[in-house]
Amino acid sequence: MPEGVLDPDLLEVENALLDGFVTRRVDGVDVLGFGETGVALSWPRGEGRFVLKRVVSVPDEAEAQEYAGYLRDYVDAVSAFVQVTPTEVRTLPNRDGRVAIYLVQPRLPAESLVETIMEVDEPTPDHPAVRAVVDAALRASETGRLGIDAQFQNFAWVDDELVLFDVGTPFVFEADGSYALDTRIVGRVMPAFMRRPARRKYAEIVCDIGSRRGSLEQAAMSLVRVGQERWLPAVLEIVNPHLDPPLDHDAVVQRAEHLHAQSAGLKRLMKLERWWSTRIRRRPYDMFITDSFSGELQ
Repeated sequence: MPEGVLDPDLLEVENALLDGFVTRRVDGVDVLGFGETGVALSWPRGEGRFVLKRVVSVPDEAEAQEYAGYLRDYVDAVSAFVQVTPTEVRTLPNRDGRVAIYLVQPRLPAESLVETIMEVDEPTPDHPAVRAVVDAALRASETGRLGIDAQFQNFAWVDDELVLFDVGTPFVFEADGSYALDTRIVGRVMPAFMRRPARRKYAEIVCDIGSRRGSLEQAAMSLVRVGQERWLPAVLEIVNPHLDPPLDHDAVVQRAEHLHAQSAGLKRLMKLERWWSTRIRRRPYDMFITDSFSGELQ
């Protein structure tokens, strides 16, 4: 497990983020990237030996421990199919009376990130890191009870071995293919009238991404998302022997663009909930709303 990040360190980060949620600025932290609801930070500032990922916050410690347990179990399960960077799940009561959930990981060298490697290397279906991502997705999906988000930006290539570092969403499924986790956390970021359908939609999305086809399609679409469409023919050559029907180049590009449009619609609803929470209910809204494709705060 990572060592060296103390509770006061996490509290300093959490307080800076709480201020940032209000000002919609990130001056007090070193941001590495934004997810759909979370944020990844480099710590200590200016030194960056660790990555601190704020996954979400929940009303109380009991719910925090429940969700933290899901995350720990998922890391253990996925580790049977791909090496996972050492990950500690931490919970932290904050000044707003909620409990934040963080992942603490050692920071991997930038040059080891598969996304960085693909920027430098020429596209080829024989690239070992790229093939390793596809192989990990295939093996994890064999039973239908587990999956991984196989976007290439979620992996590193360290000492000729693939390392997964994005484990913030547990892709765990029941025998009938339904999502195994409670989705109430997701519903809270939406307006009240949208919470139940939002939870159902989230479960559908996770089931899609975590399936064999969905996982490989996510890998292909991630190339469009990060401006590496030049790799798409090589990646399709790797994944299509495992899919029936095969993925089509133009369809993948169109699906990625459609996903961006869907994400924009979701963010508009989140901004409505933020307005309602902060202006009408006078309660803090404790997450950033970002365009995770561009990284811009909204």
